[in-house]
Parts: sequence; structure tokens; C-alpha cells
Amino acid sequence: MTFDSARLLTAAEAAHRAGAPLPEKPSAAEMDAILAATVEGRQKAAFQLLRKASLESHARPESWRWVSENAPPEKVIPVALLLSRRGHDELAAAILAGIDVASTSVELRRRIGRALDHGGQHQLAVSVFEDVLSTPDSDSEPYAEELRIRDARALGLAKLHLAANQHVGEIKPATGAELNGFVVIYNVSNPVLTGLMVPLARPFIQQGYALAAVTTGTLRTSLTGVAEFDNLQGCVTPDGKSLLGEPRHTLTHEWRVAWEDGVVEVDGINYFPYFQERLSQKARRYRADILSDPESAKRFNDLQLKADVALTICERLLVLATHNKPIRIALMDSHFAPQGIIREWCHQVGRMHGIHVVALGVGYENYFSNLTSLEATTLAVEDLTAQPDLRQPFLGGPHRMKAFLAASPHVDTEPDDEVMSWVCQDRSNVGTSSSARERILEKAHEVRGSGGLIFVALGKVSIDFAAPGDHGFAHSDFVSWINHLIEAVSGSRNLLLIKPHPHELREEIVVQGVQLLRELVVSELPPNVSFLEHDSFNTHELAKFVDAAFLWNGTAALEFSVLGVPVVPASVWADRDYPVGLQILRSREEYEEVLQGRRALSLAKGVQRRAAVSLRLMRSDHVAIPYRYLRRPATNLTVGAPTIDLDRLVTLEKSPDPFVQRASSRFFEFS
Repeated sequence: MTFDSARLLTAAEAAHRAGAPLPEKPSAAEMDAILAATVEGRQKAAFQLLRKASLESHARPESWRWVSENAPPEKVIPVALLLSRRGHDELAAAILAGIDVASTSVELRRRIGRALDHGGQHQLAVSVFEDVLSTPDSDSEPYAEELRIRDARALGLAKLHLAANQHVGEIKPATGAELNGFVVIYNVSNPVLTGLMVPLARPFIQQGYALAAVTTGTLRTSLTGVAEFDNLQGCVTPDGKSLLGEPRHTLTHEWRVAWEDGVVEVDGINYFPYFQERLSQKARRYRADILSDPESAKRFNDLQLKADVALTICERLLVLATHNKPIRIALMDSHFAPQGIIREWCHQVGRMHGIHVVALGVGYENYFSNLTSLEATTLAVEDLTAQPDLRQPFLGGPHRMKAFLAASPHVDTEPDDEVMSWVCQDRSNVGTSSSARERILEKAHEVRGSGGLIFVALGKVSIDFAAPGDHGFAHSDFVSWINHLIEAVSGSRNLLLIKPHPHELREEIVVQGVQLLRELVVSELPPNVSFLEHDSFNTHELAKFVDAAFLWNGTAALEFSVLGVPVVPASVWADRDYPVGLQILRSREEYEEVLQGRRALSLAKGVQRRAAVSLRLMRSDHVAIPYRYLRRPATNLTVGAPTIDLDRLVTLEKSPDPFVQRASSRFFEFS
């Protein structure tokens, strides 16, 4: 397909960027026509006239004050909001900046505040939302608390954008031949990413790397003079479904969708896993089906629009790549559409042109704190294009492990008390006097006494795989695997315990509840298969009497390894995530041999030591980089709008932080 490789600047924008002065206002005839249409209530006509006559409004909001000064607010505001809805956010905000909104309704002020924030008028947006929060809203009494939370978040985001732009706007970028590379911040619907990138801006720019955030009204950096890059700045509407100045909510790529076959494809690249993971998360089920669930179908259509825009951004970067300088796309949630679409495109196309995805996320804090820390204090940053076998940044991966051991060779030792304290936590909120627990212990004792083996199969949260495509060595998916274990052990003298993941019931992870593991396995279990209650055992207690542990993927692979129990992971990603010497069974027949007791498993030499080192790596500041510049959640529970710590940011300006330097160094590490 063809695409507009770089949106052409308007004549006014080109003149301004070349140093020529912009006209202060449209022509007199244009002004008369705009005012007449506005005053007469012809909103669509006024919209069209304003759109055609717009100057570079973000730079000169005063150029549009005459609209609000010469027409009543009740006539101007609807036109401005129409401009905002149609993707002309900066022009809308420039017009709204000249209006006194104090006499408008609370609901209208909410809409005005959002339009101001989306259009870059952040200080005014802050004032509007502060006013909204201080005004009783008698018309919405049943929803007062819900609206208050929403308004507080909107105020928080406006403050975030204001602080971010005040900090970054003071930093002068490299231009022309001084540029060493480009960082594109794909912050669509992700204010946390905007905030995380602010402390990194100065080190990047000082090293000759230019930054541009794609979502309008979020973060504006100085222009570089490279049109193919400058045009990416603020080019995506806040909802992520359209590019500014282009048709709204329209697909521009040829998509082939065959959901039942697992295909969502463009140009021969299948992006299905990223759509499935996001839709399943939203549907709170192991698998979402857009063919039978109208709500999932609607969400798919929205995601497809966002993914279409993401692909257009990727394609425009191919033109920027002709400058022969490395390009990095910063993003979060790389296992979900639309961000995962960029990850997959870079893996298959972008890497050949020096275009890589760099993923940011929280370190593995919720594991080491056992979900007691709700606010994040760390940052994990990794180039996933250069490290395609690294599922998520918090895992570190082989490259980070090598650097970790080189810097700290003393950590390459057997499990010590600190490692055991991480492994032996009460993650399942176990009740030691549980009658169900006692029955399982008695049954295990009987099986052991009769010469049988005891296995445990560990469940996963049904919507949490966080992988760019997840299948097994011998099984097509998680459900076929867990049910095959039950089938394979049936009729033997061995006992299979199925332990659901404790996070199935933890609000910090699932928030609203999810489809449970028990719903995914066969309803009638054989006599030698027992489904454990969530609070019956922790993994370290099971390790005392089981002969082997089976799991799809997860940190429990390291826990059981540390405790000396052979682990059989089923997902192809498990061996990449935890390359410590786990037992890999590559066929259903091999599983049956083990579960029937015809083949013994043993712990390979060095597994306990390597598992301990892996845990130390994830805990270390080589992976979990200390980063307290942005208040943000460490789990899936909200802690309010992300908030920049202004005091720390001021300190950073005066004294460089080696951890900020470390985080920024990860972007071009593989150039």
C-alpha cells in the first residue's frame, strides 16, 4: 500500500520554522466569514472556515483571541469543542484560551478542560479542573464520587503535562549534523510513559538524541529541523485512532482478519496475539471472541484503528531511517495492541533499518514485596528488538545477566538466607488449620506410602501471559496443557495436585475478578487429581513433599528450583525467561511417561545456584533501576494520576543521577 511518508508542513508552519514571521491573523474577509458563521450558530461552517484559516495555533494562541472577543461564549465554545473532537486540538485550545468559562455548567467546563489540555494549554486546563473540583455538581449527585475521581485524574494529568513541558521546554536540542539519533515516544493513552521520559530528556539531548512524543497535547520538545522527525511530534489524536489533519477513525491499511484461525494480519505479519491478550484482559476471560461477544468486537474495532495508526507511524520512520541514524521507539505494555504491533513490526521490519522498540516498565517490585508496595520506585528498560527472546524488561535476560555477573561476581553462589526469604513468603495467605489442607497432607502421605509419586501443577492468572505469542513445547495453549496433565496422570498410582495462582483472588492484580483456573479444567477430576484451595499451601510448603512441579511459565519455576524440586515448564517462553536448566518435555508422550511414573526427573547440576542468581538479578539495580521521579502504581491498582516529583526533578537539573544515566543508556546500547 502507499502512504504519506511525512505530512507536509503548511506554508505558515514552514515559514515559521525557517525564521519568517507568521501573520498575526487570518485575512479580514476570512475573519468576517468565521465570525458570521459562529454568531449565527452555523457550527459546521465555522469549523470548516477556522480549519482552513488556522495558523500555527500552538505557538500563537493570541492570534485567535479575536474569535472569543467578538462572538458570545455560548456560540464560540461549541465550535471550539467541535474542532477538538475532529482532531484540531491546538486550534480549539487557542480559541478557548480567550474565553471566561466561569459561568458555564460543570459538565461543559469538564469538556473545555479536556480540550485545553489536549491542545497544549495546560496551565488553563489546570485552572479549569481546579474550579470544577471546587464546584458542587448537584445535577450529578448519584455519580458525585465517580466524577470527583475522574475530575481529580484530569487535573492530575494536566499538571503532569504542565510540569513535563516546563522542564523539557528549557532544553535546547541538537540539530542537523549534531544529531546522533532519534527517540520517538509512543505515549498514546499512556501518561505514565510521558512522565517517565521527562527525567531522561536532558541526558538524551545532551548526547545528541532528539525526542518527540506522538500524542498531541502531552509533551512538546524543540524542533530539530529534520522534517521527517519533527512531523511526528504531536501527530496522533489523544484517542490514538487518527492522525492529525487526516480522516477520522479510518483504516488505511489492508487488514486480513480471520479470528477463528488466529489471524489479524497486515502485509504478511500476524499481530493476532497482541489483540487477543488485550481483549482477553478487558473481557476478564482466558480467551476473548470477537465473533460471539459484541463488547469484544467493539473493543477490537477500536484497537484496530489504533494499531492502524501505529503502523503508519512505523512506516513514516522508514523515511526517517534514510538519515542513517538509529531510531528508538519508547513504549510500555509491549504485549498489548497497539503497542505490541510496533514491537512485532520492529522485530520483522524495523530492525533492518535501525529502528528498535525500547520497552519501559516497573521492576519486579510486586514479587519481592509480596504486593505490599502499591507505588513503584523502580524502572526496567530494555531494547526488545535487539533482544527478541526477552519477554518483558523486568526479567533482565541473558545480556543483563552477563553484565550483572561481570560487575558482581560474588552473587554467583548457592541460595542464601536472602534468597530463601524471597522464596518462602506467604503469597497464598495460607490458613494452617485448614481441613482441606489436612486432607491433602493425608492423601499425599498415603500415596507416598504406596510407592506413588506426587506432582504439582501450577496455574496462571487466566488473562496474564504478557508474551508476544504464547504456545508450548508440546501443547498449543495453556488450557490444552493443564487438561492433558489431568488426562495423563489418570489411572496411575501417582497424585497430581493443581494449585491455582494466588493472584486470581488478589485485587492488586486482577482488580475486577477474572475467569478462574477451575473453570478451565474438566469438571470431573479423577480420584488421583486434587484441586487445591487458594489458601491451602504456599509453593515452598509444597516443595517439601512433591517430586516435580509442572507449570506453564512463571517465577515459581525459580522458586521450586531453588528449593531443589525438578521443574517442567510448558511455555516456550519459560526457558527463555528462566534459562537455568529446567526440564523440557517436547511431546505429549514424554509428559505421559513422567506422569505415569515410567520416567524419572532429576534436578540438573547447578540449577539451584542459577535460579538464585536469576532472582538476585531481577532484584538488582541492573534491572530494577531506582527511579522515584514519577508517582505511579506498582500493581494494577490505581494510585491516582501519575505525578512528577518536582523537587527531585529540580535536584536532577543540578546534580546528575547515575540511575537516570543508566536508564537512558539502555536506549542506544545496541546501536
